Amino acid sequence: MLAQGQENNLRKDPSFIEKALFAGDLEEAGYDARVIQDALNVNRSHTSHMRKVRDAFPREVLERIGAAPSIGWKRWYELAVRVLDRKIDVLSVHPGPFPEGSTSDERFAAWQKALPLSETAKPERAETGKASLRIAAQDGSALGEIDLTKGTLSFRPSARQRDFAKWLHMNAEPAFRRLHEEFLSQSTKKD
Repeated sequence: MLAQGQENNLRKDPSFIEKALFAGDLEEAGYDARVIQDALNVNRSHTSHMRKVRDAFPREVLERIGAAPSIGWKRWYELAVRVLDRKIDVLSVHPGPFPEGSTSDERFAAWQKALPLSETAKPERAETGKASLRIAAQDGSALGEIDLTKGTLSFRPSARQRDFAKWLHMNAEPAFRRLHEEFLSQSTKKD
C-alpha cells in the first residue's frame, strides 16, 4: 500500500480529497501515521487536516462530491470545522442528485451553498444599517430574505414562496419556540 501511495503521487497529482480518502484507507488497515505521511508525501499537520475532513464527512458524501481538484485543503478544512462545530447532518444537506454533467468542483460549491444558514452567506450591510440574509432551501431555490434592523427582525419571502409564508405565519409560534430552544441549547454549550 505504501508503494501504491507513492506511485499514485508520482503518476498523477491527486486532489486533497483523494489523498484524504487514501489516508483513511491506510489508517483503517492499521498503518502508522508516519507510514501514511511517507506514502502521501505530507506532513503531520496535513494528515491532521485530512482526518478532520474525514471526521466531518462520511465517505459516501466525499465520493458523491468527487475529487474537486480545484478545491484546496484549506477550503475543505474550513468547511469541515464549520460542519463539526455546528453539528450539521451532512447527509441531509444535499440529498438530491447534483445537476447532470456537473464537475466535482461545481458539486463542492453546490453542497457548500446548500448548507443551512451557511456562514458563506454573510449578511449584507446596506447603507441604512440594515443587515439582510438571503435564505435558500436545500435545493438552492430562494426562500426569501431575513432583515435585522436595530432590534427588529423581519422575513420577506420570495415571490414563489407565498404558500410557505402563509404556513410560517400559521406555525410561527411553535417554529420560533423550536428556534429559541436551539438557540438556548447552543448558548449554554458555549458558556
